[in-house]
Amino acid sequence: MSDANRVLWSEGLFLRTQHFQQQDRFFEGMVRGALQAGQLHTFGFQQLTLDQSLLDAGQVSIVSARGIFPDGTPFSIPELMDAPKPLPVTADTGAGPVLVALPLEPPGGVGFDPAHAASTGARYHGKIVSVRDAVQSGADPEEIEIARPQAALLAPGKS
Repeated sequence: MSDANRVLWSEGLFLRTQHFQQQDRFFEGMVRGALQAGQLHTFGFQQLTLDQSLLDAGQVSIVSARGIFPDGTPFSIPELMDAPKPLPVTADTGAGPVLVALPLEPPGGVGFDPAHAASTGARYHGKIVSVRDAVQSGADPEEIEIARPQAALLAPGKS
């Protein structure tokens, strides 16, 4: 089965979490496919701000950034995802670019760490947020768990 197929919605369907997850995979695949077909290089930074004081102390640390990962996933730090942990740069680090990397989605595997759990290096980490109902005015906000991408800074030559 392809992870990129849409859900067949029908009357009387018993909704399960997997239906919504599969619909997300379908839409994410559509966006990625459109971006990759449109241009050869549709990824990179639109904006990047580093912490100068940590840079002076030998660490690369992102204060804010906005752009698109090579797989088509957009990012915005700190709005849509937390900044990666600072990367210490030493004489052993080597020359070359420092990369901002997002773990690949495992085919058929678990790509999420729940909000209550420690990070395992999965693609997404849960965060509890308060969300208002977009349709029903006056309704109290509800707490839901959202998935925030969790990137890492990689030293030159590391993967």
